[in-house]
Amino acid sequence: MKPIARRVSSSLVDCGKTPTAIIPIPPWREKDLLLFVFKLSGAGCAEHLKPMDECTSGSNIGEGRPAGPRANPATPLAGQTCVVTVTYGDRFHLLKKVVDAAFASGVRTIVVVDNASSPPSQSAIQGLEAQWARRVAVIRFPQNQGSAGGYKAGLIYARECSGCDYIWLLDDDNRPDPDALAALSRHYLDLSQTISRDGLAVVSLREQMGDLFKVAIGEPVAAVFPPRSSFSGFHLFDVRKQLRKLARQARPSGKRRATNVSVSKVYSEPVLIPFCPYGGLFFHLDVLDKVGYPDERLFLYGDDNEFTWRFTRRGGRLFLVPGSVVEDLDNAWRSTRDEREPFFSTHLLSPDDFRVYYRVRNQVHFEHQEWINNRAVYAVNKWSYLTLMWLWSRRLNKGERFKLILRAVRDGEQGSFGPAKLVCSP
Repeated sequence: MKPIARRVSSSLVDCGKTPTAIIPIPPWREKDLLLFVFKLSGAGCAEHLKPMDECTSGSNIGEGRPAGPRANPATPLAGQTCVVTVTYGDRFHLLKKVVDAAFASGVRTIVVVDNASSPPSQSAIQGLEAQWARRVAVIRFPQNQGSAGGYKAGLIYARECSGCDYIWLLDDDNRPDPDALAALSRHYLDLSQTISRDGLAVVSLREQMGDLFKVAIGEPVAAVFPPRSSFSGFHLFDVRKQLRKLARQARPSGKRRATNVSVSKVYSEPVLIPFCPYGGLFFHLDVLDKVGYPDERLFLYGDDNEFTWRFTRRGGRLFLVPGSVVEDLDNAWRSTRDEREPFFSTHLLSPDDFRVYYRVRNQVHFEHQEWINNRAVYAVNKWSYLTLMWLWSRRLNKGERFKLILRAVRDGEQGSFGPAKLVCSP
């Protein structure tokens, strides 16, 4: 069945100019994709630049794929893999390294979602598209749609137009190691012998991600991920510390992580986990039939956990592959809080109201909707956490920030996803 090419009409998207990009859409997906593009574009136009060759040729999607690397026995799925990445701001210097490393890994195509990046970055991205002609597709939005909206748009495009069977999600600063995709491919194929492809996903290790790193070095998953009925990750009766201590004591001496030794050289077997970030996630397109797309209402922060938890909650199996390493090039956003400081000091001391609001709101929403198994315990944890935070906010003279956090908690529990008014823009 041939795709139908539809031109985004300026009568439907009032942006003051006529878009020139043609979006080829299979008839059975036409309505959903068009509505989504128009919804995201809002008062501006979502410009999908020149799509991949097979989408404009009038042939069936998946036919006439752009020239890609030859199949590598060491990375058997690379030639069927499309990378989806989302960029914003002035981050082209990071994106370029990710794109180059991904193509060096053997991926066939890359979909870049330009989430209202700076004019210099937009210009550089155009050059990148020209450099990798027919192998890079760019989706442009005039306003930042957040990670949820960006990845949703990228996944829809990759599914309908990339001609690939597998998706590898990478943030715009996630540079994969040379053998990262090869390791994912090998373990994916091994696991797929007993797990259907719509119920299997694997994720690369980002050593800078604390929880995944702890799992990779042997700490029990139950001790690393938040316990049920916790509030913002806090649980008054948390036994994780005891479990971690036992894990360290039980860890074989030969598997202790030496200083400056990559964890991928120590632990290499896949580990079953409940949810994970977008960056490094690898799966077959059939997974999207099972789980759908990221929830764009969440906008930013926690949308990746909700998306992957939705997958595992519906019977999917998600494995961390420590032998597949992705490097985070930008660590500026990460907390440098001393572990001796109160766990909530990051929210009180962060200079960015915008990020604090969305982090708290979305985490509370996720816990309130998906993670409670005892509402009485949840209420105790919530009261304890907020009381401790209030006391600490008084000491730090952070009363206004505490009020913002209370608002985020309320909105998260009530499922209020409107624009965060009075919160700084990203």
